[in-house]
Amino acid sequence: MIGDDINQQWAFQAQQRFRADEQSLIADTSLEPIFVKNELPWKFDRNTKLNHLVVSNNVFILHLNEKTIQRRCLDETPKDGKSSSIFAEVQIPDAISKVFLDPFGRLLIVSTRDKRDVYTLVSSPNSLKLNKKPIRFANNLSFVLVSVSWCNRFLQQNDAVALLAGQDGSIYEALIRADGEMLSCNEVYPSFKTVLEKNRDRVTGIYCDVKCAYEENANIFVVITTQTALYYFEHQIDPSRKSDYFSSFFAFFRDASLSDLKYLEFPSGNAESEIQVFVKRKSSTTQKLERQFAWITGAGLYYTNIDPLSVQNSFLQHHRIIDYYIDKSVKQRDEEKPPASVALTEFHCLMMFPNENQIRGVCTINEKIVMIDGSMQSGKPVCYARDQMTDLLWACTEERVLRYAIQDERRDVWRVFMQKQDFQKALETCVLKDDPDETKRRTRSINSKHADYSFNEKKYTLSASIYAGSDTSFEDVTLKFFTLRDKEPLREYLQAVLRYQESVSDNTQITILTLWLTDLFLSELDELRQIDSTTSTTIKTSSNAKNKSPFNGQVNEKCLDENSRKEKFDKTRRKFQSFLREPKIQSCLREHRSAMYDLLTSHGDLDDLILFAEHVQDYERVILLYLEREDYEKALKTLDPLNDYKLLYKYSPTLIEKLSEQLIPIWKKKYNEHFEAKELLPAMIAYSRAHPQGKAVLDFLKFCLARGCIDKSIHNYLLSEYVKFDQSQIMPYLMSQKEDPLLITYDPRYALRLCIDHDLKKESVFLYRLLNMHEEAVDTALLIDVKLAKDCVLTAPINDERTKKLWLKIGKK
Repeated sequence: MIGDDINQQWAFQAQQRFRADEQSLIADTSLEPIFVKNELPWKFDRNTKLNHLVVSNNVFILHLNEKTIQRRCLDETPKDGKSSSIFAEVQIPDAISKVFLDPFGRLLIVSTRDKRDVYTLVSSPNSLKLNKKPIRFANNLSFVLVSVSWCNRFLQQNDAVALLAGQDGSIYEALIRADGEMLSCNEVYPSFKTVLEKNRDRVTGIYCDVKCAYEENANIFVVITTQTALYYFEHQIDPSRKSDYFSSFFAFFRDASLSDLKYLEFPSGNAESEIQVFVKRKSSTTQKLERQFAWITGAGLYYTNIDPLSVQNSFLQHHRIIDYYIDKSVKQRDEEKPPASVALTEFHCLMMFPNENQIRGVCTINEKIVMIDGSMQSGKPVCYARDQMTDLLWACTEERVLRYAIQDERRDVWRVFMQKQDFQKALETCVLKDDPDETKRRTRSINSKHADYSFNEKKYTLSASIYAGSDTSFEDVTLKFFTLRDKEPLREYLQAVLRYQESVSDNTQITILTLWLTDLFLSELDELRQIDSTTSTTIKTSSNAKNKSPFNGQVNEKCLDENSRKEKFDKTRRKFQSFLREPKIQSCLREHRSAMYDLLTSHGDLDDLILFAEHVQDYERVILLYLEREDYEKALKTLDPLNDYKLLYKYSPTLIEKLSEQLIPIWKKKYNEHFEAKELLPAMIAYSRAHPQGKAVLDFLKFCLARGCIDKSIHNYLLSEYVKFDQSQIMPYLMSQKEDPLLITYDPRYALRLCIDHDLKKESVFLYRLLNMHEEAVDTALLIDVKLAKDCVLTAPINDERTKKLWLKIGKK
């Protein structure tokens, strides 16, 4: 890896820096540089000239002087520990023209200038091996290699497959073994040469890749650039084959004439062309490839973002031409040539102008220049080299190898996206991982612009939700929405603001927002309810006269309007119900329930009042409200699941008059050791008044008796029910009790009065005897049976005088 000695060489660069979000080209010295370069400490001989550099997988291939290829690697250490062995060199038999390195840094293709031969080399740790036998391109002795596109992304094998483009339009598919041996080299698109011959054109570059996803390996596109045009091809290959992938691909276009092909013309060509591609690192959230494509043309820098879902349109319709000069103040001479090399980053493009000894950085989003670096003290700039595997950017001059470090590339980008009203991209690019406060500030600034834009576009609801996360003041936003007739945007804004509040620290704000929102919801429901009521009346009147009117269609339109308003009413009510369930406002609702009740009551909406009372579990109020509207079934339904016996006792007298058959089973269901049946006596009395002939209470009293109830009031009421409905049960009941007045579970005097009032003489005799009222017992017994009177005397306590008196009464009878 790069050692500390290299990192220590970072130095402030004498470069002019500009803000990408400002139109002026006035340098800002306060800005930190985005692109910082440093020299690698590699020493070259004084007479050595660096002509080209390619980097892949941390492997550096340098073209030195005319015929030398040198290999270096940052990850490797010399075998013998000597600095002289930190690189490997190979001499090519002829002067080198172009150098191409595969993405893994293992295979190298070199073309020569004079003999036009093409060689393969094998790159391995601390080694570089030349395959001395040049590649033969069948009988094409005039083949001049100008570009190579490696196809490793979609081919799962160790051998390398590459498309080799010749200057005359020859396209070859080469299969190269890992040891550098050429297994096959076949021309795959012979007819393309004919197309170029007719136009007197020549190929300058080729690029091949999968269309959409990282894991995709069948849907392929190929771009071929010439001096005056860009040609686009897309088709499928069979990735299961071991060779000859592209013959079938290009066979689809074999008979196509120029008019049949998809291409773009660039009349002002004749530039020394170069293709550069930036591929964003694979994300864990998506499998879609994110790529940028740049091509140096005479007309300007052809640039496009490759949309994985619309690759063809990206190249043929949605591209841009970026002016090399950007501004007249930059264009020093009219005869200035296009850049010799370019490099793409995620949001910028670096252009290298060797004649001016200058580097220019351009923001690719808005084509604004951000950097002019004229401090190339290490020699004339030659080219850039991006390592697609490590995502590092390198460059070389005629004397040195430079590394470009990218620092805070998104510094101005988020503002540029914001100016272009691409607010989603602005939010994505404003994030600073190590500075959450600054990220929050940027986000709120973007949201302000986004909300203003949406408001001006009359997208009020959208703007409402965005304003809540912006730095626009609460007062300004509410005033904006308050002037609108439709209050839904204001409601949406307040709800969004509420979501941003901290539950612990913002209790006052939460309370204010909650009450305001409640009032807005209720006002909107009131308005819809009133409109609906008015419309219903109008429609009813219109319907009665529709047979006489020639405008029957108007009635149907009104019906549709009514349905629409009803839908809106139901939707608004659902939103209100959802609002009341917001976790953040629950403590506020409980704490300020009286204020909420007053608010709901002032709007006269009983349904919402019930809804709120249910929500805050104020079940007594719910029951009262249902009783107020005489909805006894819902009141009972609310009461049934509750374990609050006091509410059951309290409201049973009202409910039993209407729903005795449903209520009394609930009494039985809730009966246990904590249940006090005597508390239901008012309800039993109310039942008796409402249903003089009803026996439901008697049935419940028998149930209490069977469950062991010993409450005297219950037993007394049971006796009163027996007296009314089943007098034959009184004596068995009395006889089932103990004879000790202190132990019996009813009041004997109350029972005696009942029996006397209803002329139940036999039962009265029993109770007289129980109360030691023997004289009254004998007197009453003599009215029905002398034998019974005798039994009364025999069971009376022994008292000569008293007994004698009782016998005399019987004797007289």
